[in-house]
Amino acid sequence: MNQISNDVARIMAVALQCCVIVLIASQLLIGCHQTEKMVMPENRVVNYDDGFQFLKGPWLWMIAPVPEANTGGADSINVDSLSDASNGMVTEASIAARGASAGERVGEYIWTHHELRSDLESRFGGCCDNVGWVVNSIGWGSGDLESHTAYALLILESELTQNNVTMRVSSDDAIKVWLNSSIVWTNPVNRAAPRSIVATDYQDEFPVNLNSGANLLMVKVSEQYQDWDMFVMIEAAVNAVPIKQ
Repeated sequence: MNQISNDVARIMAVALQCCVIVLIASQLLIGCHQTEKMVMPENRVVNYDDGFQFLKGPWLWMIAPVPEANTGGADSINVDSLSDASNGMVTEASIAARGASAGERVGEYIWTHHELRSDLESRFGGCCDNVGWVVNSIGWGSGDLESHTAYALLILESELTQNNVTMRVSSDDAIKVWLNSSIVWTNPVNRAAPRSIVATDYQDEFPVNLNSGANLLMVKVSEQYQDWDMFVMIEAAVNAVPIKQ
C-alpha cells in the first residue's frame, strides 16, 4: 500500500512540474508576441527618411514650360509638356514606357540625375521647395521657376511580384504618377505640401502592383507659383536605383 502511495505521489509531482513548465513557456511566448508588437505596431508612424520607404533617388529629372494659355499646377497636369517642348518628338507616354537616358535633350533641357531632399527645409525662406532646390542645384534656374512641369524617373527593383502595396505622395502643386507605363494616380490640384515629416501626413495614397524585377516609376509635378515639392513613399520591399547613364 505504501508503495502505491509513493508511486502516486511521484506521478503527481511530475505532473505538477510539467504544468509549471507549460505555464512558463506560454508566458514567454506571450512576452515575445508583445515585444514584437511594440517594435512594429500595426499603425506605426513612418518618417520620410525611414529606410526604403522614402524614394530619395537619385532620380532622373527633366523640366518643361507649360503652355502660355494656363498658369501651371492643376491646369497643366493633363497637358503633355514633353510633347510641347519637343514638337511631338518625345511624349509622356513614350518616356513612361521606355524611360530616358541622362544627357538626352528635350527642348531647352537635358535629362539629369539628382537626389531629392527628403526634409522640408529649403534654401528659400525656410519653406519646402525641394523640387525647386533640385532645379536650382542642376542650374536650370535661380529662385522660383514658376509655370513649369517637372518629370522624375526612378527604377524600383522588387525580388517578387507584390500586388496592392501602398504608395503615398505629397506635392506642390498638381501630381501624376506612372508605374510601368500605366497611370496609377492623378491629382489636378493647386496645394502646398505638408510642413510635418511623418508618413501619416502624406496627402495622397493609392495601391500599386510591382512586377518581379525592374519597375519604371515616373512622377510629374506641375508648378503654379512659389514652392515646388514632390515626396514619394512606397510601403514595399524595393531597391530604388537610378536609371543607368
